[in-house]
Amino acid sequence: MYTTISSTLLRGALRIYFVGAFLLIGLLGAACLKCSNRLALNRGRSVAILKTTGWLRFTDLLRTIYSLHRLPGGLLYGPLMLLASITSLTADLASSTLVYQQYTYDRCIFGSGLVVNTTSMNWKFPPFNSRAQVIATSSQTISSLNGGEIGVYKKANGAQNFSADTNDLLGGWKCSDVLHDITFAPTVLADDVVTSLQSYGLQYNYTWHIMVSSDSGRRSTQLIALSSSKTDSENEAFEVRASIDQGYNSAAEKVMKSYHCQVSSPTQTEADIIDTILSGMESNTTISEWINGLPSLIYDGQGTPASAYSDLYISVLLNTMTMVQGGTASLLSVPGPGEDEKQGCYIIKTYVSPFIIVLVGAVALMFALLFVNWVILLFRLSFSKAGRTMKGQGGLGPIPHGLLSWMLHATRERCVTQHGGVSKGPGKEKELRSWMVGVGADGGSGEKFARLQRGKGSGIVDEGEVVPEYVVPWGGNTGYVGVQNLGQAY
Repeated sequence: MYTTISSTLLRGALRIYFVGAFLLIGLLGAACLKCSNRLALNRGRSVAILKTTGWLRFTDLLRTIYSLHRLPGGLLYGPLMLLASITSLTADLASSTLVYQQYTYDRCIFGSGLVVNTTSMNWKFPPFNSRAQVIATSSQTISSLNGGEIGVYKKANGAQNFSADTNDLLGGWKCSDVLHDITFAPTVLADDVVTSLQSYGLQYNYTWHIMVSSDSGRRSTQLIALSSSKTDSENEAFEVRASIDQGYNSAAEKVMKSYHCQVSSPTQTEADIIDTILSGMESNTTISEWINGLPSLIYDGQGTPASAYSDLYISVLLNTMTMVQGGTASLLSVPGPGEDEKQGCYIIKTYVSPFIIVLVGAVALMFALLFVNWVILLFRLSFSKAGRTMKGQGGLGPIPHGLLSWMLHATRERCVTQHGGVSKGPGKEKELRSWMVGVGADGGSGEKFARLQRGKGSGIVDEGEVVPEYVVPWGGNTGYVGVQNLGQAY
């Protein structure tokens, strides 16, 4: 898929989307795990400790799997947690590598320029030295460099990203080598060369020629002959014959390669338009002027041989001549009502791999499924008998479901004593700030081990000390979540 949005901006937007989505997925996943465990405990069932890890990140998940050889989170949330972790890494790499800028073909707004319109032609022979001629020629060069077509365009404006496709073409001149090269002695004059070419049927009766230079004996170099199949008075579409001097030394033999040029169009409608344009020209007079543009196309300068692409360059000149005539040499024209206002172009767009689209949809689906599951669990909790009693004294209180909740649970387990019927310890996670891990010793063996210790303001009381303000009743109607050894976990 291609888009005009900047690749940098799009990559940034995708990163924000994935980071935000996986953050919400993590929060929802943790909430679902917590609700699922609480629902089981409310119904009097024990929960495997592997289901109380909370929603783990990728590295923590791998470490847990490696250490316990089990997938945490249970049969439902465990695979989903692993899938989310893998998808998160994949999305990060994909958004960095599968979104990039690439040149591609498109249709761009034309604006104004040289527009072929057969109803407004008023030239008998189009000017060969107009700016329209420069634009028509350069448009073909630009289109070729951008991988587009060369030919007679419906419109041209010299845009640097122009790349013509079939929608832009009326047709084009095609020049073919007649495979009849004639070699002349260096002493043969240019006029005699042209007469000889006519006698061989390689040029029409009214032939114009041009040569770059000649020596004192009038021996020519870089000779070009061009002629039309129709006279000025016939007012019909015409064909063209061209002969090109392949050498560059007046003292060497002259090899004249000849071409036959005709117009071809994709449909009869386009062919009729080009025929109308050509019929409006006085072809011989037009050829006598436009032949002056060929040397600069075919030769790289004085003393150079003819280009191997002479047939293409002759076609370019004739295409240009046709466009200038059809557009009346005006560069301020715009497409008429109902005409295509765009032209082929080769522009930079941002490519987005289909895999990215799949990832975006998969992440959205994962979030939606977790959200629906969370809502269902909340609904089941709110309507369960045990769930309703959680609001009274029969509630279970905090249950372990992640790092902080397990820290809270550990300190509460540490503080559970039957000391006057009370349990002393923190009741909220924020109260953990005053707790520490220190070194203790077994009273029997004397072996040292890490143990939880109270800090200043921790709320722990030992025998002989005053019980602080915060105590949690032990016994009575208060439930307590404790860790049990049930053998093989399920």
